[in-house]
Amino acid sequence: MFLGYARRHHIGLLALFVALGGTSYAAVKLPRNSVGTAQIKSHAVTTSKLSTSTVKAGNILVLVSGTFTATCTGGGGCTYEVGAKLDGAPVPNVDTSVASSANQATPRTVTLANIVPASAGAHSITLFHDTTGTNLASGTPSDDTRIGAIAIG
Repeated sequence: MFLGYARRHHIGLLALFVALGGTSYAAVKLPRNSVGTAQIKSHAVTTSKLSTSTVKAGNILVLVSGTFTATCTGGGGCTYEVGAKLDGAPVPNVDTSVASSANQATPRTVTLANIVPASAGAHSITLFHDTTGTNLASGTPSDDTRIGAIAIG
């Protein structure tokens, strides 16, 4: 039975044994970690030789949630701007205003999220809150405020 199978598929079996033999030879003859930075010439590995998933820019999901309070002075109403910054730049659509009336402290629960494109590599995400508004005595995030980022792709 095996002899009949081998006769019908002799070319495929031969190719399989040659491929396995070459892999086995490389595994036995080449020392572990023998190809490294020293063996690769400068500019030998270019982006065209890498898979697109290796060099492709990805996306980052940016999240801000929490309670923010705007406290106004007696001069009138005020607004308190809050949001997120990615590498120092404001994240689009991850910002809002917390408004309050004169002599009031108005808390507002905020949940913001957006997916933004980002280059490969490390990034910093920071909470943005502007306390320089007109009539704004203070703008404060509460203890439940969270900011986060998740790399996608």
